[in-house]
Amino acid sequence: RLYFQNDVSTSISPAGDDLFQGGSSDVKISSNKSDINISSSTSNKSISNDLALLISKMEKPLSSKHHYCKVNALNYLVGATDGLKDKIDNRLPLKMMDLLRIFYLEHCSPIQSAEIEIGGAIISGDEFIEDCTTEHVRDAALTCINSLIQMPMLNEDKEESQSKFIDKSIQLRITIAQNAIQRRCASLEDEEDEDMTDYYANTPSDDDFKTLSGLSLLSRSKRSLCFHVLESALKGISLDIGTDQQSLLDSKSIELLAHFSLFASSCLHGESDPRCLMQMLQLIKEIQVIELPIFHNQNTLHNGIKTYFPFLAIFDAIAPYYPVRFTPPPNDPYGITRESLHLALMEAMTYYNNNF
Repeated sequence: RLYFQNDVSTSISPAGDDLFQGGSSDVKISSNKSDINISSSTSNKSISNDLALLISKMEKPLSSKHHYCKVNALNYLVGATDGLKDKIDNRLPLKMMDLLRIFYLEHCSPIQSAEIEIGGAIISGDEFIEDCTTEHVRDAALTCINSLIQMPMLNEDKEESQSKFIDKSIQLRITIAQNAIQRRCASLEDEEDEDMTDYYANTPSDDDFKTLSGLSLLSRSKRSLCFHVLESALKGISLDIGTDQQSLLDSKSIELLAHFSLFASSCLHGESDPRCLMQMLQLIKEIQVIELPIFHNQNTLHNGIKTYFPFLAIFDAIAPYYPVRFTPPPNDPYGITRESLHLALMEAMTYYNNNF
């Protein structure tokens, strides 16, 4: 966690680098991982100012050729948002989330490894420190996204209705989550062949699923991190809606919620690791728990067409796993059994809400 302190001169120099030099108002890293203290005040406006200050302080390490500096800087940022999230009254202004979105998504994208000159020899940044590569930078940025989209949002526009604000927040969370996963799954060749500028759009592009083919090429832990982003987006949406699932959203929000469900179900296709499979089955059940009451109460049309919850697509993603054929290895430390997978699969496939 991070402590923001005014008028304190601090120098943070990982591995001997002077890339984290401070000024008259600096960031102090605390060994206490349970708190975050905003010394100037606890107002949401102050939180935005302190986050903006922190980002400005991270500019130099994030532009460094050394990947470990970028990873450290991103870890500091995720510590800041995690600390804010732990405080009940803290809310992040929507504009600040949009600013951080662009900042983090840039680092989720494929990175060309920089060349560094050492002793007259030119080596790549990935070779300079073998245990910290461009992949670590992208994972750290995805972790930042994961923390960001769980944050409660603050409506700073006093003239904007609460329902309109909720629509904006839901749309932004979904867009960030999908774009982050798309960028993490993309390769340098994809960036050269495809126009990635659409990924900064306010709505997902029509070819959302192109880069999902890269998901299967990621390791189990990296796929799980992508799935955590979807879980975080759903948690954020649940915060936006609150306990009133009867609230009416506009047609764009409904369309994006349907798109989000399709996107999540497409991530399940071909998954073979029981840990990731369990994670996704639980997510798909939660999607139905949160979204179905919303769809049930909507009467709005988009371009004259009513948007329906994608039951068939979800069924098609789940059905190939039935019946469950899984035998855990001896001394399995994860505790996933055939019975637990079967139960999760059936709960996702047969979810029923007796209220409608």
